Parts: sequence; structure tokens; C-alpha cells
Amino acid sequence: MPTKPHKKNNQSNAEMSIILACLGNYESISTTVAALQQQTIVEKLELLIVALKDSGLKSQHPDFSKFYKVAIVAVDKIESVARANAAGIRKASAPVVVLAEDHAFPHRSWAQGLIEAHKQDYAAIGPTIQNANPKTAVSWADFFIGYGPWADPIPAGEHEFLPGHNSSYKRDVLLEYDDNLEDILEAETLLHWELREKGHKLYLEPKAKISHTNFSLLSSWIPAQFLCGRVFAGSRRLTMSKFLRLVYFCGAPLIPFVRFSRILKQFRRVKNNTAPPLSCLPVLFFGLTLDGFGQMLGYAFGTGNAKEKLGHFEFHRTKHISKIDREYISKQNLKQLTGDKIKVGIIGCGRAAGKLHLPALQKMQTVEVISLADVDEKQLNSVADDFGIDERYTDYQKLLQKSQVDVVAVLAPVQFHVPIAIAALDAGKHVFLEKPLALTLEDADKLINHASKSEKKIVIGFNLRKHRLIEQARKMVQDGKLGEIEAIRSSWTSAIRYQQDIPDWRNNSQLGGGALFEIGVHHFDLWRYLLDSEVAQIQAYSKKENGINTTVSLSGKMANGLPVSGFFSEQTSNANEIEILGRKGRLRISIYEFDGLSFDPIMSVPGGMGPRLLKLKEFLLQLPTGIKIAKQGGDFLLTYKNEWEHFVEAIQNDGDVHAHLDDGRKALEIVLSARESVENGESVKLL
Repeated sequence: MPTKPHKKNNQSNAEMSIILACLGNYESISTTVAALQQQTIVEKLELLIVALKDSGLKSQHPDFSKFYKVAIVAVDKIESVARANAAGIRKASAPVVVLAEDHAFPHRSWAQGLIEAHKQDYAAIGPTIQNANPKTAVSWADFFIGYGPWADPIPAGEHEFLPGHNSSYKRDVLLEYDDNLEDILEAETLLHWELREKGHKLYLEPKAKISHTNFSLLSSWIPAQFLCGRVFAGSRRLTMSKFLRLVYFCGAPLIPFVRFSRILKQFRRVKNNTAPPLSCLPVLFFGLTLDGFGQMLGYAFGTGNAKEKLGHFEFHRTKHISKIDREYISKQNLKQLTGDKIKVGIIGCGRAAGKLHLPALQKMQTVEVISLADVDEKQLNSVADDFGIDERYTDYQKLLQKSQVDVVAVLAPVQFHVPIAIAALDAGKHVFLEKPLALTLEDADKLINHASKSEKKIVIGFNLRKHRLIEQARKMVQDGKLGEIEAIRSSWTSAIRYQQDIPDWRNNSQLGGGALFEIGVHHFDLWRYLLDSEVAQIQAYSKKENGINTTVSLSGKMANGLPVSGFFSEQTSNANEIEILGRKGRLRISIYEFDGLSFDPIMSVPGGMGPRLLKLKEFLLQLPTGIKIAKQGGDFLLTYKNEWEHFVEAIQNDGDVHAHLDDGRKALEIVLSARESVENGESVKLL
């Protein structure tokens, strides 16, 4: 396993040594090593794996060719992480050493961020921390107790102390501790305080991020919290007078209250960017109480054998997390696990960008919007300022030239969809394309043909496919809950034409304005999606204003013979509803209501006392879900987040997208056929 140093770019020495303790086989550290191999400057890194002499690690042969050097530091025993780290530090050759863990996964720019920061006069530099297993209250409680002061996001700056087991140091500073190095590393907070007393400075670097796996099994978390408290206080006790030990022993019961008030501020800061549940707060206080009790014993009697017991919990973290967390982590690929975000550039800064997509994207941990483009510089700057985005272009081609951009969202008016999408694919970008696909079938076919030659993903933005109630309704239809389907009817009405500053294209039917292009296209797609059939014939009637089809009524027939009807208007109050009629009953979907999915069995009578009481019961049962959804903006707005999450997952895992270009073409064909029917007064056949 050990490798010889190799030189790149005339490099003669490693710039940073990574110390990674391993109590077991290579598999136990493989995910951390994989994250290290993805570092942007991996060729400048020395990896020192501290392992037991009889571990058999040397007989395993993973590929370490990317690193400057890899070596095993063999030790007789590993009593604690601190003692293993000390052994690695003494063998390191780089001027900077950083401590790593088998359950903490550095993001790609982690090493580069640390090395750049160490060019300044700092003795220690720490990373910001993210929660790698955020599915349980216990995990979040452990995260805030252990890493709350450095929870991402947080600005760069000097700090009083840094994350334990995950910070970097000037190697010479640590070697000054000589034989006391093991003891000072047992409680790194004490080391940091001592460094500051000596005049050294500590720095937190947000460019260096780590995703940390936290305890989530109560059976492991409870003793670990107690042991952490005892090790900290027992180590601190060594430098205290008897009187001071007594003071801290007596004051230990106050520790949970003092620390809880501090963590609440950190909780609110993180809550604005991620989603730690409120349920973690009582668990968190309980953990702080355990820590306080451990500190009380530590100040009174020292560490005892707490160091050795704590070492048991620091390795093989998957043994100490819940089944939910294990399943969550197993589904994450390395890019997701290390928080290496998909970089998004948005072209078009109108209402769709500012009111729908950007709010959704900023709630996602897996993406980062880094660039905006729009020909209207005033609108561009307004949206960019609102969302804190620095990169702005009035020429979208310049955005496409940015190598950092992974995905381009085409949110420009529909007349520009095809040329921008083709240019984005040619630039090697994945493409999110808002509906409708194009203005003509010829343009749609041009894009479809071009995309078929690209390896990049492209999705059409039919967000209602990812609506919670639509997905439930589709499953009910597929499972036969409605019996044989008889018909479908839908209605979408909007007050959008009463809004101020309507863009010019909305007032031009040839540029995609009007009820058919703007809202009808969504329901045409849902007819196909819910019924698994194509529209075969359509007839439409409209009420026009200034040449625009502002209100449209239509009827049609699906390829399977089912009748369909729709009503769409942009000049009345807001509603968005679909009814599916089956031989076993009627299914109603109201897209704007959290309890908008209701089923009326075949013999039920609307308005009867029984059905009313049943609906009241269902409302009360769904109310907690409704409150939770309302806090996130409601089901409709969540569809934008849902479709982006699905698209990002498809990119990361090479999966399928939720709506293909062919889906967009077929919906467009229905729109154009309906418009043709309005103009000539006759029905139009599509099949």
C-alpha cells in the first residue's frame, strides 16, 4: 500500500499531510479516502493512515496514484483517536497537517481552501461543517452539540476554537508539545485556547467544507455525550487548582442551560438554510445534560478510562447510526455526500426565475446558482441583488463559457428556448428548459434531434408532474382505485393579466402569450401523464382580448376513447383543478389546497352528513402535513423544488428525467391544434 513520492509540476514536497486513523480494514476508511482523491489539489497531499501493526492493511492494494504520497503508520494499539493522530503527526513531512476521520467527508475544494489560508499567519485553520446524515433528531442534536459553532453557512474569520478531529495545523506548532502531544489532542478545544494564550491566531475557512456523520442511535449517543464531557473536563482539570476544580464541579449543572442558549442562535442561523427539525431541541438539551454530568465527574475525578471508552465510538460510525441514516447515506453518491454542489446558471430573469425557480433552488443543499443572464440589465441586477448572485451577463453566451456551470436553466421567453438550449448543449451543459418547449413543431424537432446527439441531460419543466397530490392521484388511477376511467376534466384559472409590468411577449399569441401556451400546456401534459394515453382530437373555443386567447374552453378525445375537457382563463380568480371520473367514483384534485385530493365513491351524495363528516375527519388528519407544507410555501411552489431535486438526482446518478423533450413536443402539438381549432372553428385530429 505505501507509495513513493511522485513529482508533478516540479513539486518537491507535499504541501499538506492528512492524518487518518483506521481501526479495521480499508473498507472502513474507503469513503473518506475517495473524497480525498477528489480534491482539486490531490497531487499535493500526503496521506498517512495510522493503523494497527496486525491490521493487514499493507496487503490491500487500492489505487493511491493521485496522491503525492501514501504511507501506513503502524502502531501497537489505538487507545484513542488523539493518540493515533499524534503518531501520524510525528511522521508527517508537510508543513501543514490536517486531521481526518473515517466518518467525515471533505468537499472537493477543502484541501485547497486550507492550504491557501495557511499562507497567512495562522497556527490552526478549521473547516465549516455540514450534517452528512440529516434524517433524525438525534443526528441533528449531536451535530449542534459537536459542531454548532462552525455549522455551514458561516462567514470566514478568526475564532476562539475550531472543530475537533477535523482542523489543520502548522506542523511545527504541534511538535512543540513533544511528549505532551497525545494529551493536548485529547480535548482540542483546550489546545486551541492554549494556542491563543501563546499569541497564535485561529481561522475558520468556509471554502473548506466537511460533511460529518453524527451519532443517531440513542444507545451510542447517550454514552458518547457523557464520555465527551468527562474527557474534556478531566483534561482541563490537569491545569486547574483544587479551588477552581470545585468551582467548575459545582457549576456543572448550569452547563446545559448556558450551552443551550448559545446553540439556539446557531440553530436559527442554520435553520434559514437547511432544515433541522424542531424536535431535535429537546433531544439536544438532554444531550447537553449528559455532557454536563460527564464534566461534573471529570472535574471531580479526572478522565478515568473515558478516553479508551470514547475511542470505541469514534471508529466504524455506521454501527452507531440509525437504519434511516444508513439507508440515506447508502443512497448518496460521493458527490452528494461531500456536498459538491451542482452549479446552475439561469438565462432569463423574469417572473419564473425570481418568483418560482430561484426561491426553490436556494432551499436545496445540492445546487448553487452562480450565474444569471438577461438582456434587460435592470431586471438582471434586480433579481441578482435579491438573491445575492454576483456573476451577471447581458449576453448569455458568456454564461455558457463558464466552465464551472454544470446546468443551464432556460427561463427566457419561449421564442428563445430552442437556440439557447442548443447552445447550452453544445457548451457541454445539462439543460433545464421551461415549458412550452418551442413555438413550432419544426423548432421542437430541431432541438430533439440535436439533444439526441448529446450525452447531457435535458428536461422540460412540467413541474405539476412532481406535485404531491398529482403523484398520489396517478398511483390511484394505476392501482385501479377508480375502476375503469370514464372521462377527465380540468380547469386552470388565473389573475395573471391583472398583474403590473406584463412583458410584451405575453400580449402576443405568436410569441407564446395567452391561456393555451401559458397554462393550458400544463394540463394537456397532465391528461397524458394521468391517463397514459395520447390526445387524438381537440376542438376549442375562445374569448379574445387584443388578439390574445385569454379564455379558452375545449373538448377532446384521447387515443383510448376517453372524452376530455378543459377550461383555461387568465382573467379571473385563481383555481387549478382536475377531476377524473371512474366507474368506482370521482377523484378531485385541487392543486392549490393541501387537502385538495378527495375521492367520492360511486354511490355517495355530495352534501350529505356522512360525506361531510368524513371530509372533516380527513381535513383534521391532514392538517399537520398542511401546516408543514405551508411553511415551505405550499404544494404548488414545492413542485419547483421537487422537479429540480429529481433533475439533479438524475444528473448525479445518471438516471431518467421526469419529463422528456418528447413530452414537451406532444403537449405543444395539443396547444397548436387547439389554437388552430379556435381559428377555423373546427375540430383538429392529432392521431
